Amino acid sequence: METTLTADNEETVAPTGAKPHRHAVLIVNAKSRQGKAGFETAKQTLSEMGVTLRQAYDLTDPSRLSQTVETSLREGADLLVIGGGDGSFRTVANRIANTDATLGILPLGTVNDFARNLGIEPTIPEACRVIAEGYTTQVDLCRANDKHFLITASIGYSADAQAFLTSDLKRRFGPFGYLIAGIKAIRAIKPFAVTVKHAGGTETLQSVQAGVIGGHYWMGGAVEIPGISIEGGKLAFYSVAPQSGWEMLRLYRALKRRQFYRTPGLRAFRCEEVTLETPLPLKAVLDGDIDCETPLSLSVAANALRVCVPKPEQMLS
Repeated sequence: METTLTADNEETVAPTGAKPHRHAVLIVNAKSRQGKAGFETAKQTLSEMGVTLRQAYDLTDPSRLSQTVETSLREGADLLVIGGGDGSFRTVANRIANTDATLGILPLGTVNDFARNLGIEPTIPEACRVIAEGYTTQVDLCRANDKHFLITASIGYSADAQAFLTSDLKRRFGPFGYLIAGIKAIRAIKPFAVTVKHAGGTETLQSVQAGVIGGHYWMGGAVEIPGISIEGGKLAFYSVAPQSGWEMLRLYRALKRRQFYRTPGLRAFRCEEVTLETPLPLKAVLDGDIDCETPLSLSVAANALRVCVPKPEQMLS
């Protein structure tokens, strides 16, 4: 059993699997879909649940997130409670990967794939309860060249759609904002050739979107990926072949029916690492943000991030 000190320096017993924290900081991206309204609620809820915050930041400029995290770590923070979407969590994960710092998740974004894969319900009270209980574990991160990401990396159609997906669109329409951006991007969709190198060999595919998934739940939980989890050490590679709109619709329906590796029009397999090369550089999307470009070396960084999660008996089914 571990022990921790309360604000009055009284020793208390922490449950098995819990990590004691002495310096907690709350940082909320107010530009995330629910960030502005969620800051005060999260601060009050955490306090009521016994989490003592040394500092609390309500960031109206998301570009200050990295600097605020750096400042907090220099001041001794060992628990960073981050309110935002997957992009915010990825930014922080890149800084605290392979350190002793712990990430607390407040899912205030639009899709919240990372929280879903951790079994955290996307409500402030439930997310705060997970953080207050202090149960932590080590999960995998993924790597794209020299950068970490959480769940997805892709090239092609996703990058085109991302260019249409503004913060205002996500805030006003939520998950439907992705659909609106996707419809706009269909007009610009262009097939491309991608050379895929993996343990099974090298193949060149014609694709409209290709990438990897490092979690069991994808696209806001609409699709489940068999044999993949954030603690399993594997990636799911996929490439969508050029096809008609009706064929794309059938492909999506098959994905929802959990036929990921047996879907016509989709080349998919499990791997530990894979390299994607294109004749000309293509922009790559990491967890919803355009962040790098091909060639891409994609792999798993095992047990790279410590994060607050529900106790095993409380995990979402």
